[in-house]
Amino acid sequence: MTRNETLGKILYRGFVPIVIQDRLPPLDCLAVVVEAGIEAVEISCRHPEALSLIAGAKREFPDLAVGAATLLEDGRLRDWVNATGRPVPGIDEVVEAGADFLVSLLPFRGPTYTKYADSRAIIAGVATPGEGQQALDWGANLLKFVNPRLLGGPDYFKGLDPATYKSFPFFVTGGMRPELLPGYIEANILAVGAGFDLVLSADYAALQDDFRPERLREALVAYVASLDAARQEHQGHIPFGSRDAAAVARASGRCLNVE
Repeated sequence: MTRNETLGKILYRGFVPIVIQDRLPPLDCLAVVVEAGIEAVEISCRHPEALSLIAGAKREFPDLAVGAATLLEDGRLRDWVNATGRPVPGIDEVVEAGADFLVSLLPFRGPTYTKYADSRAIIAGVATPGEGQQALDWGANLLKFVNPRLLGGPDYFKGLDPATYKSFPFFVTGGMRPELLPGYIEANILAVGAGFDLVLSADYAALQDDFRPERLREALVAYVASLDAARQEHQGHIPFGSRDAAAVARASGRCLNVE
């Protein structure tokens, strides 16, 4: 899967479910994700079986774009975390396992872009406009803002957008419940990420002990329907359904680094 194909799958639905460490059966959940018509998923590297899950997901669902999330680059911080008994896979390891895209809360550094920007979609964690500009200059495809409510919610992005020439390709995670989606789509967010806890809401705890795939499918379909409705109202001119990242970049004016 090429970088642009991966990005097209992420943008197609605009929703990336996140596999975290819980008691839900991860590959069973991914089967439901695929049935629901979602074409991209993240697997958090906080999950102790992240590498095997990435490899298993690519083996069982080869057309699914699989991302490795919560990544830490090589350095003292990753060394420290690993030494505390919470091993975090390295970027080279997740790529070898089959990851199609790379995601981090923290900004990636230059060498990661040099090595992987041409072959993997990169969703770079940023917290400021300056970090966003640097990430795009280095080759990021989407800019990940976490816990946007702490920044001011949709109003933050509405205020930031004109000052950055309406060019930032926003991706938001953290508390993205279905009822919040319209406000963020109106603020020109291109895609969102959310764990199954937010998708399932009140059913989340019960399904960990008694997994019912039909309930997850209903929740995923409802989530995507809410996102689709908001896109039709506020982003109807953007051809997300084409899965063509370059076409999305042209229509939206967003710097997706695909041309």
